[in-house]
Amino acid sequence: MSGAEVGASSPSSPPIPTRDGSEDAPQTFAGVPVRAMEDVMAARAEQILRFGHTPEADRETPVWCPRPFTPDGGRSFLWLISSHLRAATDHASFGRGHLAIVRRKLVKTAALILAAIDRIDAELAQDDRGQP
Repeated sequence: MSGAEVGASSPSSPPIPTRDGSEDAPQTFAGVPVRAMEDVMAARAEQILRFGHTPEADRETPVWCPRPFTPDGGRSFLWLISSHLRAATDHASFGRGHLAIVRRKLVKTAALILAAIDRIDAELAQDDRGQP
């Protein structure tokens, strides 16, 4: 892969409106659009830096719980993910005019999924080390 491929826009991709309303060529990596990945990683960073949802803190959140609330009054990762996805689905049902909201909710959901995967990976690594 040449350096020109990284960050180059794809000729078949439409321009992407930026937050200030101007249009920007879509960024790609080897022809694959990366805007969504960048937005998800930014949302995950915000979860960590702004809200304190670090991988260490996330260890306190169960992956799944049979009840809506965990014993300490929180929510499980899978409950949170399904709730966020349900909200995106509800907004999508209102039509094309709500796609920006749907996208924003899906980005946040994807960041939450990354946190859940990190939580699971940490637990599996702990199991591999023979720790409870």
